[in-house]
Amino acid sequence: MRRHARGYAFRVYFDGAHEISLDLAQIIIQRTSPFNGRPVHDPRFLYAERTPEGLTAVARGAAPSSHGDAQVLPRHFADNLLCVVADRNGLCLGLALINTIDFASRIVSLDTPIAKHRIHILQLGDLYLDRSGRELHRGRLGHFSAVSMCG
Repeated sequence: MRRHARGYAFRVYFDGAHEISLDLAQIIIQRTSPFNGRPVHDPRFLYAERTPEGLTAVARGAAPSSHGDAQVLPRHFADNLLCVVADRNGLCLGLALINTIDFASRIVSLDTPIAKHRIHILQLGDLYLDRSGRELHRGRLGHFSAVSMCG
């Protein structure tokens, strides 16, 4: 019953959502290792960056291949991921669902009822939802840290 009620609440919340695109260079990404390091060119991967923990990369294909020197995430690791959006002061504005991340242009596409100009922080969660609010799965891909800004 709780899952059903949660799904209904997500469906109602995202009924008022619209699609926006954000430049990853213009926002802060939290609770994930991608987008918090120094981008590097590595032809093995769609996207790669160097962090204090080592090389974090996004696979060119749907599934990550084995690379002992890198933490490799699947290409669509963030699709349908529920996120918190916050203002420049870190105050929670609401929620968003990631549609896609274009790694070449470094653009993230989101569904959210929050106005684009207000969003300065995107905090990745660990719940994946379809557009009707149904839970697809839970799981943390990549290295996550910190606690949610929305409590």
